[in-house]
Amino acid sequence: MVKSPPKSPGDMLDELLRERGMNQTEAATKLGLTRPYLNGVINGKYPLGPDLRLRLQPLLETKPEFWEGVQRDFEAWQNSVDGRAARMAATIEDFHNALDLRGAHTLVDHEIEGAMKAGALEVVPFDPTRDRERLLATSLHLTVGLRGYLHTSGSAETTSVMTKPGLVLKRGQMVTLSTRESLVLSLRVRAHVNGLTEQWADKFLHCFHQRLLEPGFRGAITFALINAGPTDVELPEGERCLSLSFEYLAQDPLAQL
Repeated sequence: MVKSPPKSPGDMLDELLRERGMNQTEAATKLGLTRPYLNGVINGKYPLGPDLRLRLQPLLETKPEFWEGVQRDFEAWQNSVDGRAARMAATIEDFHNALDLRGAHTLVDHEIEGAMKAGALEVVPFDPTRDRERLLATSLHLTVGLRGYLHTSGSAETTSVMTKPGLVLKRGQMVTLSTRESLVLSLRVRAHVNGLTEQWADKFLHCFHQRLLEPGFRGAITFALINAGPTDVELPEGERCLSLSFEYLAQDPLAQL
C-alpha cells in the first residue's frame, strides 16, 4: 500500500478552514490579513510563519507546535526519494502544461532554463547562473571539448590532439572535435545546430556538423572544422563554438505510433 504524502502547512490550513466552514475571505478578516496573502500561504507562495501560527491558535484551536510538526513532516517527505520524485514530476507536468498552450515553437531563454529544471533538456556540465552569457534569446552556446582528431591533407591518417591549453589549426588542416558538454533531449524537445558562434565568423573556418538532433539524443556533439583562411587559428578548450536552438514539439512522437 502506497503511503500518502503528508500535507503541506498550506494544505493543512485550507483543510482545517473548510472543516469549520470558513472561506478564505472570512478567515483573512478574522486573522487580520489580506485575502491575497492568506491565499498565498495556502498555495505555498508564502510561509506559515511564527506570527500566523499564533494568530491561528484561537481561530482553529491549534498550538504553534502543531504547525511546527506539520512543517517538519512535510520537509522530511520533500527531501525523501519519493518527495524528490514527486516534485520533479510536478515540475515536468507544469513545464509541459505551460508550453502546450503555445504548441510547437522555438524555446526562448527562460523556457530553455525551464526545460533544464524540468529534466526535459540536460546540458552537462552547464550552470545557468554561472554561464549566463552562453544562454541567449533563443539559443545556447556550447564549448570546445578537450580532445580531437587532426586530419592530414592527402592522407587517410588521423592524429589525436588536445585542445587544452589550445590547439592551433594550421591553414588547410581539418580537425574533428566534440563539444565539452553532453546533451540529453527528452521526447518533446528537438535541437537545431545553427553552426559556429559569432566569434569565429571572420576566421574562415568551414564547419560540418549534424544539423538536427532528434528527441532522445544523448551525448556530445561532434563537428569538423577546416581552416580555409590565410592564417592559423587557435582552438582552446572551453571556448564557445556551436550555437544551438531548441524546438518544443506539440506532441510526444511515441504517442503518434
